[in-house]
Parts: sequence; structure tokens; C-alpha cells
Amino acid sequence: MAEPQGVSWAPLVRKRAVEDLTARKRPAKDNLSSAAPERIRLKDHITESLVYDYKTMAKHSLKLTDFPFNVTAEEVQELCKGAVQIQHKVSHDCSLLRSTARYESEQRAVESAESLRKATRKGTPFRVYYCSARWSQLTRSPQLLHDKLNLHGVPEELRSKEKLSTFFPKRQDGRIAMKYTSANELIKAVKDTRCWAIGVQDIRFTLAITKDPAWARFKKSRKEGRELKKGKSLNRPGSSGSQSPGKAHGKKHH
Repeated sequence: MAEPQGVSWAPLVRKRAVEDLTARKRPAKDNLSSAAPERIRLKDHITESLVYDYKTMAKHSLKLTDFPFNVTAEEVQELCKGAVQIQHKVSHDCSLLRSTARYESEQRAVESAESLRKATRKGTPFRVYYCSARWSQLTRSPQLLHDKLNLHGVPEELRSKEKLSTFFPKRQDGRIAMKYTSANELIKAVKDTRCWAIGVQDIRFTLAITKDPAWARFKKSRKEGRELKKGKSLNRPGSSGSQSPGKAHGKKHH
């Protein structure tokens, strides 16, 4: 269609294009209320004393690993004097894989690390790492999950879905790790003062974090290796999982 004499469509076309581009960039108003916040800080919704900060706690913690054979948890506790909490990870044969020691402050953790790096067990050195190191590595730094809540300080006898459902009725699943449908539902849960204490025990909250990618890859490759080994074992002639050609086709040999 020809333009009317003396009229140009160019400004109108440019204006329409700008409006369309702006509409694509701007979220619909109806969705703003239901959209989950891109980043949640629990400190913005509850008192700071109720928040367990993984990153801060990592600065207070050391990881000890590569122990000589037969080193016991008691021996490690002797080495980590001054730690307020020590957790141990053991293998299926009950040998000590690693220990994590948490201290009152970052300074105490640094002092302990310097001492532990000179120590040996059964004449053999072991490795000491700062737990905060992974937070500064781009490929291993944990990411916060804005729809999953971790609880700290829940008494052992109350760590069941049934008992915790009284305090956290809208969670989707989980016991110590609570999964929610959205970040908004999670915020509503932590703001309910009735769940700030269970019995006489004060509870602390934190957003769950992703697992260490390197450790996840290691576990996956180990699982695949076990499955591959198991598959080869089942297919080996004479194994319980294999059948002779005659039996497989229902034939009898005379």
C-alpha cells in the first residue's frame, strides 16, 4: 500500500519495534507476585542468630584426610584440641577416611592448621585443608538452592517426617533437608515463629547448597565402574547370572 502524500511511516515503525522489544524484556505484571526471588538471604526475613551460614562456618573448619591405616577417631580428636565439633567419615571396613574439625573462630582454625601440618600419626604425615578453599574456586564453589531448607540442631529423636510435619506442614519432602515448591513457600516457613524451636532446642536454618562437583563426578564414576564390573561378572560363563545356550532355548541335552 502506498504511503499517503506527505506522511512517513518510518517513525511509527521504529516506535512499534521499540515497544515490542521492551515488552519482551519486561516480565508480565501478573507474574511478578508469583515469581521466586532470584537471590534469597535468610537474614532479611529472620533474626541473624537463627541463620547457619555455611560460608562462615567453612572459614572456621578444617578437613583432615589421607590418614595412615588404623588411625582412630580418638587419635584425631587428641590432635584437634580446641575444636568445638569434630565429625568423622569412615569406610565400609570401619577405617577412617576423613575428619572435619570446626573451631570457634577463623583465627583458631588457622592456628590449628599450622600445628596439624607438622604433626604425624604412626610416623606418617596426613593432609590438612581449609574447608573455605572450595568457596573461592569457580568450578567447585557451592551454589545456594532457593527452594531447599536445611535444619541444624534438630534433636535425634525428632528427625522423622511424621514428627517434623507438625512444624513444617507445607514441605514437599525431606527430614533435615526440607524441599519446597518455591522460594516464596520456603520464606513463609522460616518466618513462622512456631518452628524456631522444637521442644527446648533452638533450630538454625540455612539454604541448602549443591554438592561438590568433583566429589559428585568421583561418586558417579565409581558407581559406573561397579556396575560395569558387575555386568561383566554376570555375563561370565558359569556365573549364576548366565545360562548355557541349551538352557536359554529350553533344549535338553541327552
